[in-house]
Amino acid sequence: MLSGVLSLIVLSVVQLVLVVHVRNILVDSASEGATYAALADRTAADGAARTETLIRRSVSERYAQDVSAEEITVD
Repeated sequence: MLSGVLSLIVLSVVQLVLVVHVRNILVDSASEGATYAALADRTAADGAARTETLIRRSVSERYAQDVSAEEITVD
């Protein structure tokens, strides 16, 4: 009984760690893409493409399907 509960807890923690890891990779890829798009000779589309490439290389192609970018002006 106790080993079953401990196994369930360990598997839950492992799943949580994997979810947080993938989230951190996605956030880092988005940040890198935004930095790339902010260069003088690049566009928002270039940044989105860079983000998609990083996500595909790091985790899975399915996470890179809905990447979009737009330029905004901050006052």
